[in-house]
Amino acid sequence: MKPFRTVEAVGFSFICAFFALASAGFATYSSRTEVDGRMLVYRREYRLREPDLPASRYKEVLAFYLGVAADEQQSLLLRSPESWRP
Repeated sequence: MKPFRTVEAVGFSFICAFFALASAGFATYSSRTEVDGRMLVYRREYRLREPDLPASRYKEVLAFYLGVAADEQQSLLLRSPESWRP
C-alpha cells in the first residue's frame, strides 16, 4: 500500500490509531492511520474483484460503499503536549 496522505505531526501527540477493513466478496477496502517518524500516514487500499454485478446485489453494494464512505469521514484527534503552547 502506498500512502494516500501524510500530515506533519510536529508538536502534537498521536492519540488513536484507526484501522478499517471491509469485504463484500466483490470488493475489499482497508485503511490505516499510523505514525512514521514525525509524520502521520493515512493508507487506503480498495480492490475490486467483480466489476459486473447483477442488480439483485444492489443493497449489498450500497452497504459496502456506505461503509467505505463512513470510514473516509473519520476524524483524527491530535493533542498538543502540556508544555507546548502555540
